[in-house]
Amino acid sequence: MNLRPAVRALVLTPANDLLLVRFRFGDRVFWAPPGGGIEPGESVEAALARELHEELGLSGFRTGPCAYRHRRLYRPVGTGRWQGQEDEVYVVRVHERFEPRPAIGEAGLRAENVHAVAWFDRESLAGLPTVPVQLHTIVDRVVSGGPEAGPLLLDEVP
Repeated sequence: MNLRPAVRALVLTPANDLLLVRFRFGDRVFWAPPGGGIEPGESVEAALARELHEELGLSGFRTGPCAYRHRRLYRPVGTGRWQGQEDEVYVVRVHERFEPRPAIGEAGLRAENVHAVAWFDRESLAGLPTVPVQLHTIVDRVVSGGPEAGPLLLDEVP
């Protein structure tokens, strides 16, 4: 199966507020951690630095542990170059909420199907449409000291 390799970040403040991006694919709208595809020959760290700079204007951060790996297949399977995607999602701690300033601009975000970037406190995560659907549970695990036990492995198939 031809899966797109990708990297994302749980960008968290000391108060455990989380920065998410809102994707829109046709009538499907959901919130997810920022990030994207790993280019051929690019390391995970370099891809994460590039993606967070492009989408958020964030640079100079330290990458924490991998919180989870998420594999999902696209519907319908096998209709394009990629049949699905495998995300590695890392914890990135920031000192405070900041105003995202995407290096690729609003038009660049829209070209990537990103239509909003926003901060959320933990309580509001449970009611959001997110990918993965259990994102609020994962964030609770991270906040309570969880990733040291190793990343969660999630599979989502259509």
